[in-house]
Amino acid sequence: MTLSERNLAILLLLLYGLRASEVCKLNMEDYIDRTRLRIRKAKSDSKRTIPLNQEAREVLDQYLEWCEAQGQE
Repeated sequence: MTLSERNLAILLLLLYGLRASEVCKLNMEDYIDRTRLRIRKAKSDSKRTIPLNQEAREVLDQYLEWCEAQGQE
């Protein structure tokens, strides 16, 4: 895993329409069933769930597996 792969995961989330502040606030428990993301506090204090396509899931899974291997949660 390299920094560029982490950046790719972040970029894919931003391309889904997430705001940078929403991406920064994501936690492991926000990745539901490894298929979608829960945004706890979106614009105007709303909540939403974002389904992810196969490419985004694969990139995010790779990044999260690397984080777990490094002892990060």
